[in-house]
Amino acid sequence: MDIKISVVIPTRNSGRFLGQTIQAIQHGSYCPSQVLIIDGNSSDETVSIAETLGAQVVKNPMLHAASARKIGIIEATSPIVAFTDSDCLPGADWLESIARRFTEDPELDGVGGPVLLSNPKNQIQAYSAHVFENIKSFPENLTYITQKKTRGFSFPGANCAFRRDKVLEVGNFREEFSNLAEEVDLLWRLVEINAKLLFDPGIKVEHLGYPDTLAGLIKTNFRYGATSTQLAKFHNLSPRIDWSLYKILVKSQISTINPFNKDKWAPLRVVQLSAFIAAKWYTSVRIRTINL
Repeated sequence: MDIKISVVIPTRNSGRFLGQTIQAIQHGSYCPSQVLIIDGNSSDETVSIAETLGAQVVKNPMLHAASARKIGIIEATSPIVAFTDSDCLPGADWLESIARRFTEDPELDGVGGPVLLSNPKNQIQAYSAHVFENIKSFPENLTYITQKKTRGFSFPGANCAFRRDKVLEVGNFREEFSNLAEEVDLLWRLVEINAKLLFDPGIKVEHLGYPDTLAGLIKTNFRYGATSTQLAKFHNLSPRIDWSLYKILVKSQISTINPFNKDKWAPLRVVQLSAFIAAKWYTSVRIRTINL
């Protein structure tokens, strides 16, 4: 295989894990033609780490992930652009597997795989990973993405690759999404033009940065709720009310105060769903839509 792949990594104060991320890519079984660090004005050692490891650093004046991914597509010199996050460890065969998929199928427009956590630091981080994996419901088999859904028909921004010209065809990543599901928005716009998109469960990435504190859990799930509402408005899915969320919240609240409760996730689920639902209400008011 001689297909060229540029790797794009959005960063902002990402010094904690970035070195491991870059080295995992560099030590993999397939060499990228370019590693682009799209940096949003980091004040820590992010830039120096990237430069020391030989990555190309590009400034991101808008700071957020959507702009970083958009810049990454523009700056990429390869026909295939792969994305991961600065707190992730792609598998040793990550780029090799991506290259193989595009080589075997010249009509393939995009490919992605699961984001996993093998060794959580504590219960909160284990639950954080559980929530994300439940939202995505990663398929266990090869699956073509043909529907505008997140559950079972999506792949995350931390583990995906696209033909550069196809992303430009649909207008690149939209900056309006800032840090809110910009990759899902792109995926759905690709679905609208019948792009060929494959989920491959064998293309794996470890996510080290799942929240491991209650504050982090609240912040992340507030962002998920805002994300849901933003997508609902941009893709004409509102008005809608997900009554199942409220039923699960009430059930979890009852389980939490039940002395015989055997649901270990119930207290964390109350915190998580409360933040998620609050964000749906807040964002619905802010952007004038209904996604509750």
